[in-house]
Amino acid sequence: MQPSRIVYFAYDALSLSPGWNELLAEWERKLVDRADLIVAYSANMFDYMPPRAAEIGKEMPTGVDFDHFVSAQESPCPADLAAIPSPRIGYAGHINQKLDLVGMVEVVRNSPDLNFVFVGEAGPGNCGKFEGHVAETEAWSELVGMPNVYPLGPKTFPEVPAYMGHMDVNIMCYRLEGGWWQAGYPLKMHEYLAVGKPVVSTGLATIQPFGDVIDIVSGAAAWRSALLRAISDGGVGTIDQRREVARNNSWDVRLDNLDEWMRALEL
Repeated sequence: MQPSRIVYFAYDALSLSPGWNELLAEWERKLVDRADLIVAYSANMFDYMPPRAAEIGKEMPTGVDFDHFVSAQESPCPADLAAIPSPRIGYAGHINQKLDLVGMVEVVRNSPDLNFVFVGEAGPGNCGKFEGHVAETEAWSELVGMPNVYPLGPKTFPEVPAYMGHMDVNIMCYRLEGGWWQAGYPLKMHEYLAVGKPVVSTGLATIQPFGDVIDIVSGAAAWRSALLRAISDGGVGTIDQRREVARNNSWDVRLDNLDEWMRALEL
């Protein structure tokens, strides 16, 4: 290709993904050595790449279409969600091995007075794969059999804000280790914050810096306490504070950063 500049965009911590081997590691080392700029989806992703990546790398995590998700406040409640009584605890996204579904079984069992709504594709499919994670597969099967769990299936991008906006609490129940997700930066995080509803989450490394607007918890008892606190008191942070964080992490901001870095390569 004879490029004048090479930019390596690292979307996932590839070395933590299934099928990673020494040949792929060598290819990545060569690419990192040749790159003029390395852009990674999260800062801790550099921990799983050759050392030079961190030396010349920039973090460009996921952003949010801010106006699209703020629109949730004007959207009517979708019919399938309206049929579920409050309080509604919502997760929106791919339901696969990155989620601590084993832990969520205990959380749900301890909270029969709360209704847990899962919006998104689950199990085998385009992106919703359990990929041999037996415990998580079995936990999902157990969850969907519980009387206070409602899997609503996948929704289109235009529909998603209305679902997030009509939950009482939105959650991120990620596993903290065991695969590529431990270096992930959740797309839904700033979408949730733009919607403005309280957010409760496990302590993924990329979520921890947002502890002033997200209630970060560990263990079933702490989950229940945080959910009840969010329902009764509005959770961590205010609606305005959450939306301000989201506004500062919009796709416009992300692209301005990328434009600046790309232009610097021309100097």
